Amino acid sequence: GRSARSQETLIQWAAKTAGLTTEELRERCESDPYLEELLALVLGAASDTVSREKILAYAALIASATTPSIAKYRWESAFVSVIRDLEPIHIELLARFTLTSIELGLGIASDPAFDRVPEMLSDEQIDLGAVDLKPALPLALATLQRHGLLVHQFAAGGMLGGGFWKITPFGVEVAVLLKAIGEIVSSSRPSKSSST
Repeated sequence: GRSARSQETLIQWAAKTAGLTTEELRERCESDPYLEELLALVLGAASDTVSREKILAYAALIASATTPSIAKYRWESAFVSVIRDLEPIHIELLARFTLTSIELGLGIASDPAFDRVPEMLSDEQIDLGAVDLKPALPLALATLQRHGLLVHQFAAGGMLGGGFWKITPFGVEVAVLLKAIGEIVSSSRPSKSSST
């Protein structure tokens, strides 16, 4: 069924990304207990989704983990857990932390000082930069914080003074990977004008 197709698609994409055949990929994973456990975790996560973005993220993760030339930080299982839990609203909100002040609508386009990604965003700036996500914003921020993608710091005045949100290094890695995956998925979809 759907679950088996998702898993097979993941294996095919991972092998292609790693420059291996599907058999070689499986053999590499079976020869290393860590990779074997990671593959089982990823296949389980893939069976729970039909999202091409998530399946491609899992495939990229397996491809990266099975490539000997890439330094391994063994953060892969945490990544699977994060991706499995994220919904489109979380991904969209995380992406906002990689935009410039101008792209967020928080600066003057003619002022070069605003053409950079802010180190952190205040609670008020998030409200302004994510108006379209407003009803679910507190829950989405809490989910991203729970997964270590964002951290919240209180302003000098404590809780009454509001606070600031900052993307973590892990959050940046996840956001960059998800952006690349989104671009791949978007470019692989047929355009509406080409379908008849």
